[in-house]
Amino acid sequence: MSDLDTNINNSDLNNFLSSYFQLDNITKINYNQYIGTNGNEQWCFQSDLYLRSRDNKNLVSLFSKELWCFSLNDDPVPLPYEKERIPDKVGHFTPNFAKPNLPTPYAIFLKAVRRLIYLNLCALSLNKYIPFGNSSLVEDSNANNGYKILNFSPHLFEDGSLSVAINYKNLKLISLKKIFEKPNENNELNKSFLDFYAVYIAPSSVKCMIKFDNDMLDSCISKKPPRNSDKILKILNISHGLDLINRKDEIKWIKVIPSILHLSGQTPPISAFL
Repeated sequence: MSDLDTNINNSDLNNFLSSYFQLDNITKINYNQYIGTNGNEQWCFQSDLYLRSRDNKNLVSLFSKELWCFSLNDDPVPLPYEKERIPDKVGHFTPNFAKPNLPTPYAIFLKAVRRLIYLNLCALSLNKYIPFGNSSLVEDSNANNGYKILNFSPHLFEDGSLSVAINYKNLKLISLKKIFEKPNENNELNKSFLDFYAVYIAPSSVKCMIKFDNDMLDSCISKKPPRNSDKILKILNISHGLDLINRKDEIKWIKVIPSILHLSGQTPPISAFL
């Protein structure tokens, strides 16, 4: 996002559009909670990938070091892995909770619904929609290489109506491709082009810095993939609906240094490539 464009006029309705839709009518929500075991902290993450690879309509969500699986009404709760593990907690709740006394599974269920919507939207759009944190990016037809933010906000009402609010917001985000297409007078790309921009990674929406070996942008770009590139592309496909596997020969890899201060150090070692 350009630092010069952050003062958006919030009263301008052209920058904000919203719609409301009902998805389903629910009598109860069933859930299983699994807590990651010591020494196998990746179990929840791997189980999440397994469930999504089996059925991209599974209602599952990661919460801290926990995996939550949900089902609606009388449908069975999806089980992680073919070898069943006993859940740490089993339960259900109904929609008629009085606010603000909502149970923890309530908020996690809405998070699972939102993730299901984004995952399937991105997969069906053939990469035209790109997940971005808790939102999605969609190309702005009125701006070359520009993107709007698409938000889905699920709501469960006391009468059992599961609805979703959908809104677009134009924050004037631009693709890094646009920066690369702006060489200086010597037809060279240097890092001074990024002085007015903050750089964020999709799909995580984590802020990052580009890792330069010198002042030229070419120094941080490579067509040679990292050793774990196949695994990265597979995870992007299963977990986010981004199918880049058949285009891996066209991909340019950029060296970045992500900021993970907001995660309080609870992250595994990562590569310099994202």
